[in-house]
Amino acid sequence: MTKDGSGHHQLQSEQANQTRQGIYTGIAAGLIWGVYPFIYKPLASIDILEVIAHRVLWSVVFLLPVTLLVSRQGPRLIETLRSLRTVALLTACAGILAGWWLTYVYCLVSERILDAGLGYYLGPVLTALMGVVFLKEKPDRGSLLAVAVSFTGILIYAFATQGHFPVYGLMLGLFYAGYTIFKRGFVRVPSQVAITIEFGLLLVPALAYLAAKGAEGTLVGFVTTTPTQTALLIFIGLMNVIPMWCYSYASTNVPSVTMSFIQYLSPTFNFLLAVFYYREPFGLPSLIMFLLVWTGIGIFIANKLNRARLARNGASTSAPVTTAQVARLRNPL
Repeated sequence: MTKDGSGHHQLQSEQANQTRQGIYTGIAAGLIWGVYPFIYKPLASIDILEVIAHRVLWSVVFLLPVTLLVSRQGPRLIETLRSLRTVALLTACAGILAGWWLTYVYCLVSERILDAGLGYYLGPVLTALMGVVFLKEKPDRGSLLAVAVSFTGILIYAFATQGHFPVYGLMLGLFYAGYTIFKRGFVRVPSQVAITIEFGLLLVPALAYLAAKGAEGTLVGFVTTTPTQTALLIFIGLMNVIPMWCYSYASTNVPSVTMSFIQYLSPTFNFLLAVFYYREPFGLPSLIMFLLVWTGIGIFIANKLNRARLARNGASTSAPVTTAQVARLRNPL
């Protein structure tokens, strides 16, 4: 084998290794998010805003050293903070993120884990729809069909339950999609830098809220909490940062079709825990709704698989990559 051929083979091997590690980290993120009910259920007696404030506080405590010392993103962080436009965009992202967390944690601690699972099932499908509406992406019949089938299930559920609409599930799906579309369409910052700034922006109101609770004498965390609850209030920060880092790594190293499967791990775990462990009500209307939502997801993933196959076939008929192109890929500067 020539030296150039050996270099090409080494590059392919490195890419395959990154993809494999990305799959592992993506699965790890899905599993951690999937068992969130076990982490948040014991905190149900604490005011939900205080729980979110602790989540923000301890997330920053764990994330900032990683960003500055491990990833060495300090210079990029400072550069980003100098752009008022970028900070304004990340402030909007932080607001969406806060609403997302608040809705999700509320579902976990108020016997609405099924709603949480529904929201995360709908998230990627709604993202495709929002991409068409807000980013003027080309309408895709497969994605639109997936949306139609999924929402048919929700409408049937609402009709069968005499107008009871899965509001929190839809809110979660919209927060998921809104955050994703906002980041995709307007924010051009490395994900770890963006997340660090977003958490930092949320830290100010979080600390203000905790300080106000302390001044009123109504602060619960570290005051009247049990040792388990106290440990969990710190632990939720770590369990927030780790899966976000894992998912971020996976999303940049794993093909989008594979990520389509990985991202449904956490809502599937939420669903199984809600039905079989926490015994949330799950009658025929719920079953019909979820079956149609899952059908919509199946259409969504099948459409992605088909598009990926067509893209591969198109690439296979194009000119082969030259050794010089491989060298430029490895050394772009």
